[in-house]
Amino acid sequence: MNLLHHPTRHPQQPDAVASVLSFLPTPNSKEAVNAYRSSGVKEVWVVLPHNAEVLIFAPTGITELRRKDTQASPLLPAFSLPLEELSF
Repeated sequence: MNLLHHPTRHPQQPDAVASVLSFLPTPNSKEAVNAYRSSGVKEVWVVLPHNAEVLIFAPTGITELRRKDTQASPLLPAFSLPLEELSF
């Protein structure tokens, strides 16, 4: 499903989406984050392997996590992932 063409929340829209970028963020990747958010996705996690970081776009703002941090979300209370376990 192309979210750029479906601006309203679908009944089965996920609460969180993760996207791994092969390259530096571009205007297109920013548009994708905005499309997810405007369609009702509550959190968008953007993994930037080249920087060994994760950006989390949430209603409360943007959080930047580095290798020493642990990814967790109130949307997934049983989930946590130490970023140092990822192969950046």
